[in-house]
Amino acid sequence: MQETQHNTVEAEDGLELVPDQAESIHAPLPRIKQLPGGWYQIPSGHTAGDYFPEHFKQPEVSEHEVDAEPEENLEPDPYWEKLGERGNGAQALFDAGLKKKAFRYADCETRAEKAECSNFPGEHRFFKRDHCLNRFCAYCGRVHRARLQAHYEPLLAGFLRDHDTPSGYTLARVNFTMRCNGEVPTREQVRAFNQAVRKTIRRAVHKILKVRAAAGDEWAASALKSRKATYGILFSDEVGFEIRGHIPDSERVAHGLNLHAHGSFYGPFLQEWKKGWEIFRDTWREETRRAFGEESHGCYIKHLKGWRSNPVSTIKHALNHLLKYISKCPYETVQRMAELELAFDRTRRVHAGGLWHGLKEPEHGHRGSGYCPVCKKEGRESALFLHRRLLPTGGEIPEYWPVKALEADGYRDLEEVRRELGLKSYDSGGP
Repeated sequence: MQETQHNTVEAEDGLELVPDQAESIHAPLPRIKQLPGGWYQIPSGHTAGDYFPEHFKQPEVSEHEVDAEPEENLEPDPYWEKLGERGNGAQALFDAGLKKKAFRYADCETRAEKAECSNFPGEHRFFKRDHCLNRFCAYCGRVHRARLQAHYEPLLAGFLRDHDTPSGYTLARVNFTMRCNGEVPTREQVRAFNQAVRKTIRRAVHKILKVRAAAGDEWAASALKSRKATYGILFSDEVGFEIRGHIPDSERVAHGLNLHAHGSFYGPFLQEWKKGWEIFRDTWREETRRAFGEESHGCYIKHLKGWRSNPVSTIKHALNHLLKYISKCPYETVQRMAELELAFDRTRRVHAGGLWHGLKEPEHGHRGSGYCPVCKKEGRESALFLHRRLLPTGGEIPEYWPVKALEADGYRDLEEVRRELGLKSYDSGGP
């Protein structure tokens, strides 16, 4: 710790002073903490208005307050009746027992945080919509997809570029499908399905290594003696569509409820492709019979070309294919949406395993989204100030305003502005 120039306030090492506007403040102010990606942390007990009072005048709108209530005490909001299909979806979630998700679903994209530019806070004013982040929300599907793409694309591309890959490896698309009788899968079945996928990959790779070792492959023989993973897997869970083209639902055995996984697999394989696929297929049959009492035969593998010479492009296209299912809505009715939310409640849809489990971005690879899009387009460095309520413990509580009120006061949708200017709509460094 070191003293500031005023010898009245302590600040952490390496933090930059606020801009010159702070000199006009009568009382000395603590230094602003700069976070990765261009965001700034306002010290506890202060607001951005303390540093820029002439620019941070709040519009005449009321903040949307929600009291923290135990879930068992919540009751349906009468206002849902005015929201049409959105309100019906909230009611369906509430009736399914997902009460807090119901309230978030009803409020999705209707309220937002204010974000103002550090260079021109009076002119470059934006709002960041609040999302419910339910797994099957039609609004949030694109948010989930963009976030996952921004997280995994640099990690996996960097892994393939920097990892010393032995000969006999492949990068491939893999699909696994579970037999379905037309009933909605339960949460336990979804979790058992994910476990069966993980076990299939692990056991199939082990069998392939044994085949190669028996044929005289010294590296495979050495890998069998090691407990370290020799493969990487990333897969997402998906179900079929409630309505599928011109096919009547009465003619569909699964009724669009067939649980399946789309994945990207990196690991050892056999030179004779069909034998390698047969090992995966037979192992999938064994694992599904063990988990569900009956075999599932759906197993598909397609090797990707050019991944050694151009890993960045290959991973980008592989993730586009894998994650596009996250952004699609497989339902037509709010009842199906609520059933799927219940099946995947407290259960991930995207899973990483093997060498790809727990990959973390290096410090130099952190990319922030906390910048003013207008300033970035014009070549100026900037940061966005978020209006948040700071707690004495150092925590933050976002402050939300109705989107319509913010639009009336001249605030613009941050994501829409980024798209209009040709900038990335989401980056891994910000909310």
